[in-house]
Amino acid sequence: MNKKLHFIIPVLIGGVFSVGAQTTAIKAKMAATYKEADQVRLTTLLEEVNDRYDIERVKKRTTELGVPMVQRGLNGNPIYAVGVELDGTIIYRTAFNSGSRITSKVNDIAPGGALGLNLDGKNMKIGLWDGDVALGNHVEFTSSGTSRVIMREVPITNTSKTPDDIEGRMHATHVGGTITASGVKSNAKGMAPAATVVSYNWDNDYNEMKYAASKDGIVVSNHSYGMPATNDAGKEIVPVRYYGAYDTEASAVDGIARTYKYYLPVYAAGNDGWYAGVNPNKNKGGNELLLSASTAKNSVIVSAVENVANYTGPASVKLAVFNSNGPTNDFRIKPDISAKGVNVYSSIYSNDTTLNGYAYLNGTSMAAPAVTGIVALWQQWATETFQMPYRSSTIKAIMIHTAEEAGTAPGPDHKFGWGLINARKGVEVMIAAKAKDRALIEENTLNNSQTYSTKFTIGENATYLKASIAWTDPETTFSMNNYDEAYVKNNPILRNDLDLRVFKDGVEYLPWKLNKDFNNLTVLKGDNDVDNVEQVMIDNPAKGEYEIRVTHKKTLVGGSQEYALVVNTDASSTLGVDDFDASKFTLWPNPVVNDLNIMLPENAAATVTSINIMDINGRKVREVQTTDAVDNIIRVSMQGLNTGVYFVEINQGALRQVEKVIKK
Repeated sequence: MNKKLHFIIPVLIGGVFSVGAQTTAIKAKMAATYKEADQVRLTTLLEEVNDRYDIERVKKRTTELGVPMVQRGLNGNPIYAVGVELDGTIIYRTAFNSGSRITSKVNDIAPGGALGLNLDGKNMKIGLWDGDVALGNHVEFTSSGTSRVIMREVPITNTSKTPDDIEGRMHATHVGGTITASGVKSNAKGMAPAATVVSYNWDNDYNEMKYAASKDGIVVSNHSYGMPATNDAGKEIVPVRYYGAYDTEASAVDGIARTYKYYLPVYAAGNDGWYAGVNPNKNKGGNELLLSASTAKNSVIVSAVENVANYTGPASVKLAVFNSNGPTNDFRIKPDISAKGVNVYSSIYSNDTTLNGYAYLNGTSMAAPAVTGIVALWQQWATETFQMPYRSSTIKAIMIHTAEEAGTAPGPDHKFGWGLINARKGVEVMIAAKAKDRALIEENTLNNSQTYSTKFTIGENATYLKASIAWTDPETTFSMNNYDEAYVKNNPILRNDLDLRVFKDGVEYLPWKLNKDFNNLTVLKGDNDVDNVEQVMIDNPAKGEYEIRVTHKKTLVGGSQEYALVVNTDASSTLGVDDFDASKFTLWPNPVVNDLNIMLPENAAATVTSINIMDINGRKVREVQTTDAVDNIIRVSMQGLNTGVYFVEINQGALRQVEKVIKK
């Protein structure tokens, strides 16, 4: 990708949009970016997954094998038989039970916090899937008789009061409180105390996630459940081949996130670390314990750590003893991030009349909602600032970029992921990038055979230069080969392999990667061919000019790949000041009076360009199809349109872009 223009078209922020997050207009703009072909493909994928979860098949198969529908784990949690694989293997699910705001630095970005911000989740809507729906009328969720928990399903506990049913709703209420408890009891205050939680049970979760992302405008959801490894007798209830393997559920999660680019599912890693001495992976040092959806590429998988009252370095972060460690069997760096999951105090359900119950619980179940709430806060900032959320890949890039170092060696690992999530640092980088103050955040598209390049000049006394990219990779079709570690080691699950490099004076700086050896799971610097996140870290970079370059291997699935780039340093610098992304359409003037100019990407093919202009309600008011570009610029008349906000959708081959334009 070559750059030939040296001017910047400013993007207007504000206009007639409401400051509130997730408005109807914003949801319409998000929906305009979703491709119909991707949604059709996703429907087919989910039909294949749902075939495995027919309850009558489950009942028949458990009877044939003489096993109960509900078992118990070593920690007492109920384990439910929920599906049957094509080979007859029963699929199980369980909730992953075993000072979050302080550990994650949320207080610093909250109203009254150190940064002078007001991030509390206001107007944000968060999805919550769990064993049952949360108790909506708990005192932590209600104000003046109105609840911030929307129950999308009838509680199981309305018709059944078994201990297992009560456990499911208690767990969901605790998780929901970690996300959004208002702080009636201050030490139970959630990450995003003004947010709304849309609560579901885990039946039919993938179809419901698809609806939430496509119709409800939800940009983040929490899933503190998954496939367990053993029952209360310490007996394996999954085949050995399942450990670390990418299965149909992982494919479904990736397909949903890929199709709906603003939606980020957050999953708990699991609590099978307790059983490392008895599971089949004990010869791997208790590693490669992730199962099913926890091996997905496009979600965020969360490890649990102990409370960190004051971070002073990697030794401050202690991994929970129950945590399910990675990596995946193709050596992807999973889990992705860590948060507090030990002795987490939050709201609970015990019965329909006790509306002020609380408890301390442990588990990656408790760590995941801390991350979910922080994602909501980051998206609140983005939406209030730009009237549009970040893509999920951008949030993920920010998350790994700003995580606090954890573990015994620099860089990511298979236990803590990229480190301890830091809500404050994430917002600081967003603010700095907006101000072009030693930081850069870009949402780009890389087309086949293209190269993205931008140059930075760094001043003296820098202690680091860090660059990170992330992308929502196309889902990988399930195959029995996914269970074969020797096969996936040489045939990774990754489909679009982007590469991040930094250059200075002929020296090439490489990203982190995990060593592909279960006997030596160290992190190295080299060519990463498995992860859909990459990061280059340069300590004490010398003064001078650096080039950041993004390329790809082989042919990109779909012809192009959207990705996010995050860069920052702590020294005086010019970060991409005169650069622009030559893979994007550029629009001006904005606001527009009569004619709107659209500059085509530098390497655009000589094909038909389709331009749709939609009003704030998503109705198409003008359509242009043309091959007539003068000096690579198409001029579109806006005359005759009423004053207001419009969305301009541009399609040319595999290129697609939607921009907000204000008509004066």
